Amino acid sequence: MTDGTVKNILQIPLFCVRYGGYLIMLTVFSIILSTISLLVSLYVAYLAWKFNDLSTKRASREFHAKMLFDIDKQLVAYPELWAIYDYHGISKNKDKSLVAGAKREAFIYQHLNMFDAVRDSYVNIISQNDVDAEYWHAWELYIKQFFRESMEARNLLKEKRTQEVYSEGTINYFTNMMG
Repeated sequence: MTDGTVKNILQIPLFCVRYGGYLIMLTVFSIILSTISLLVSLYVAYLAWKFNDLSTKRASREFHAKMLFDIDKQLVAYPELWAIYDYHGISKNKDKSLVAGAKREAFIYQHLNMFDAVRDSYVNIISQNDVDAEYWHAWELYIKQFFRESMEARNLLKEKRTQEVYSEGTINYFTNMMG
């Protein structure tokens, strides 16, 4: 085939369409070019979606780690907060004052808010792969341990004012985690 033959083949109209007095001819070349453009666009959209998914997962994990570090900072700055855990030695000599009780309650709410945010991420936002499932499993173990080892947290969760703050799904989840 010579160059002229190839050029002639690509210019052969596949079909003609009459549009407002104009005769529009669609050639093989224009259909191939349009198909390639469509496929490239779909591939770029897929890559953007995957990148967004990965970015969301990483940002969520960083946010969860920051919340956990905040909990740890509170325990270092205010060791009396260890009293929310039944097993800890400090809990035997727990400060019964209103201010100390309010600090412990706020610390428990900090945990509940963190657990709510983490649960929302892993259950409603992130499309989980094996790594995400591992992280979520570790968080669930931590949540169960928290409720198992803190009677103050269990009692606070049963209060009406606490149940009014969180969604029904979150309250049901926390209740299930208590055992």
